[in-house]
Amino acid sequence: AMSSGNLSNLQKLDLVCNWVGAAGAVAVAEAMSSGNLSNLQALYLFGNRIGGEGAKAVVEAIADGHAPTLETLNLDDNGVEPGDVQWGRAVPAEVLRKRWVAVGRHLEELRQREAGGGQGGGA
Repeated sequence: AMSSGNLSNLQKLDLVCNWVGAAGAVAVAEAMSSGNLSNLQALYLFGNRIGGEGAKAVVEAIADGHAPTLETLNLDDNGVEPGDVQWGRAVPAEVLRKRWVAVGRHLEELRQREAGGGQGGGA
């Protein structure tokens, strides 16, 4: 449904604590991939039980360039473990440094590690 509607003017999508699950996150990723969220600047998926599958779909859609204006992403509190998504492979360090204000704990750790060259702690 999100990928077939006209959401090209949407700048903020706040689905915090709506329990959309992995299927909802995949739907958001598909909408991004279709170009339907091309002006999205902030995506809040905090507390939605999206798990690794949902996080991977969203991160890969972003990494593939389907959210060119995205500045804020919150994937925290979703049961996503550090090994669920290959953050460094899916999202190049230069993208994390230049375009994202990553709120999600694992993304923030990666962003700090990549920007500073340090090791960063695990979650």
